[in-house]
Amino acid sequence: MASVGHSVVAPFFAGMLLWVIAFPAGCIARTLSFRPLGLVGLVSYFVYLFHTPVFFVTHWAIRGGTPAHGDWTGGAVTLLALAMTFTLAAASWKWLESPLLGIGRRFAYS
Repeated sequence: MASVGHSVVAPFFAGMLLWVIAFPAGCIARTLSFRPLGLVGLVSYFVYLFHTPVFFVTHWAIRGGTPAHGDWTGGAVTLLALAMTFTLAAASWKWLESPLLGIGRRFAYS
């Protein structure tokens, strides 16, 4: 992925963006405008910042060690960590990020 993959992924997503701009009523544009995807985008920065700490802390608290996926318990704990990450992200958006953005919109930028 590091040697060739990123060189392929970037043009792929650039092409998808151009496709959506060229065909706004197309299948790809309708798929990407699916409301749950928009909600994921709303909390994506929190998820990006905190998914790893939540993942490790959850595995440590429940399994007493580093994350492992060799059995059903590890997979279940990972799913729990995923649910916890999105729950914390939604709470952060509702009670921290959104109010701070509202405060920021009160000020004019010059």
